[in-house]
Amino acid sequence: MAAIPASLRRLVIQRADNRCEYCKISQIGQVATFHIDHIIPVVASGETTAKNLALACVSCSLRKGARQTLEDSETGKIVFILIRANRRGKNTSLGMARKWLG
Repeated sequence: MAAIPASLRRLVIQRADNRCEYCKISQIGQVATFHIDHIIPVVASGETTAKNLALACVSCSLRKGARQTLEDSETGKIVFILIRANRRGKNTSLGMARKWLG
């Protein structure tokens, strides 16, 4: 696992507003600490950069694992799991990832 500097962890947590970037559940009040997830996994040459990291609740992090794709339950098509930045610079999950992970 790639070491994530404390300053980068803080940036990801702040950007996510303390919420899972996949399902949007708040970290506040949760027993388990949320994970810093590589959107493109390290094993697939994903970098440890702010734009490739997402705050993930334990449930979403474990469901996603090292996956980069998932099957859309409505269409049966394989789609990429991504996080996209909105105009304010905060990350918002693609609906597909929220549906599957959340």
